[in-house]
Amino acid sequence: MLNRRLIRVKVYQAFYAYVQSEQSGINASLAYLDNSLKGIYNTFFTFITFPLELSHYIEQELDPTENLIPSPEKVQRFNIMIFKDLRDKLLDQAEIKRMMKKTVVSWSKERNTLHMGYKKIQKASFLEKYMDIKEYTLEDQISFLKDCYKFMAGNFEEFDSFMEEIEMHWEDEKQPVFKSAEQFADNLITQLDSGNIEIPSLAKNIDEDMEFANELLKKSIRYKEEYTKLISGHTKGWDADRIARSDMLLMVMALVEYTEFPYIPVKVTLNEYLEIAKKYSTPQSSKFLNGVLDKLLAQFKEDGKINKKGRGLME
Repeated sequence: MLNRRLIRVKVYQAFYAYVQSEQSGINASLAYLDNSLKGIYNTFFTFITFPLELSHYIEQELDPTENLIPSPEKVQRFNIMIFKDLRDKLLDQAEIKRMMKKTVVSWSKERNTLHMGYKKIQKASFLEKYMDIKEYTLEDQISFLKDCYKFMAGNFEEFDSFMEEIEMHWEDEKQPVFKSAEQFADNLITQLDSGNIEIPSLAKNIDEDMEFANELLKKSIRYKEEYTKLISGHTKGWDADRIARSDMLLMVMALVEYTEFPYIPVKVTLNEYLEIAKKYSTPQSSKFLNGVLDKLLAQFKEDGKINKKGRGLME
């Protein structure tokens, strides 16, 4: 599921791009942000369709029964990995057909990655639990599909590398995409019975999340100069140009949340940006941000600039 930390990361990336090329203007930055957030769906579609395309590849190219004397074990592994009944039912669904047209990459053209997937899953430990099943039911095949998604998200290094090449923010998006793929698999039993497959949303309220992202970016741009000067005044011994750009922009965003988003608790804001700094800035950035933002929070409270409401009042 899309979470607020990932949204903040997407806003930070759009804010960073704006600062690097301010002549592009705020509208270009908002469009960049919109495409980045909506692009997660296409990444999700790419992830979720890989086992379906892999199944088709294995069936067409690697059928052991084409050999003179195929071993029973190879035939069993083949039937497990193509999960034919489930795959055919899914590929017959209008939503799945629509989804496959919006993937970031056409898996049918990526034969090397498909073949690597075959080799990796064939040797994966999770495959063994299906080897003794005499009647491979739809429920078993759904379980296998879910295991494939888990394997792709955690143990398939070549898949990770490929996704990083085609989607620069794959590492940020991987876990939300995987969680939604798990939800997709969990829902299949009841949805197949009804004949109506639904693609899970990546967010509980995508409109609310988009509004939050747009407002955070617009206000970060609006207050950039003012808050940069304010931060510089609380970092004696540090010229503004010597502070890592990532640190400065993250602090501006945090200050915007302090003052412009009354329903977000200050502790939530502080913790979120400290965690983002650990990943996107220098090794010392988290401690640096913590010290500066604590000082500014105290000043803002003294000046009456912190006006939290509802959940935002939680300390």
